[in-house]
Amino acid sequence: MKRPVLSSFVAAALAGFPWSGACAFGAEGAEGPPEVPNIFLLIQGLLPEDSPLRHFLHAHFHKGWENVVFSFLIVGATYLVLAKGMARRLRNPGRFQGAIEALGETAFNFFKEVMGERNARDFIPLVGALFFFIFFNNIIGIVPLFAAPSSTWKTTFALSIPVFLIVQTVGIVRCGLWGRIHHLMGSPKDAVGWAFAPLMFCLEVIGELVRPVSLALRLYGNILGEDILIGAFAMMGVMLMGFLGAPKCPIGIPLQFPFLFLALLTSTIQALVFSLLASIYILLALPHEEHGEEEGAAHS
Repeated sequence: MKRPVLSSFVAAALAGFPWSGACAFGAEGAEGPPEVPNIFLLIQGLLPEDSPLRHFLHAHFHKGWENVVFSFLIVGATYLVLAKGMARRLRNPGRFQGAIEALGETAFNFFKEVMGERNARDFIPLVGALFFFIFFNNIIGIVPLFAAPSSTWKTTFALSIPVFLIVQTVGIVRCGLWGRIHHLMGSPKDAVGWAFAPLMFCLEVIGELVRPVSLALRLYGNILGEDILIGAFAMMGVMLMGFLGAPKCPIGIPLQFPFLFLALLTSTIQALVFSLLASIYILLALPHEEHGEEEGAAHS
């Protein structure tokens, strides 16, 4: 895939900003959808054609290791913020600690309405971490010189497969191995139920296997669509600037700016949908009597 070499690093850096319409796309022979450049792509474009580092970045970082780097950056930044905010837990917290506690309490109350208080206390570390991690993975794509790790299927499957394994583990631990199988058979209690049990078991197994695929592809498709939309309008801004008489200018009209707010909204929704579905899948794997207890507690 050919990448254009920008005239200067300053111009290249400006290309990543939301209010600019510059692009590291649209080069002759470029492949794939348009995209706003990230730091690794810009460094690659500034290096000589025969540079080993350029070939290394092209082979390993474009839609590859760059997602791992950005994900670890999110984890590290989140850890530092939480460590600073919760280092001294005061009875009368300041604004910073209070904001962190308010976010945690809001997440717990939301999932308590879905799973019940007991299950929410057990699984809020998982579903809450999923929401915030996916949310930051989504919105980092609109930050200048960064890219959204969740715009690649590798990241989304890396999130959905552990959810699938945890659901099955929770089901076996809470119900027992036979209880889990019986649950997948539709919990038959009479002759008619047992007659349809093999069919129900096959359908439930297929449904369990499809769930992580649907989780991953839903998140991947929506975030990738955001990136393509923003990249396409940024490219149109550059083309429009060239049409107006500045063909060599790397800065274009920021046509993509309004869509950044849409991306922020859809990024939040997708993080919420992923974590909400994960909590529902966990709840469905629990014994039926726990469903009734939690539903009664939620309505009381």
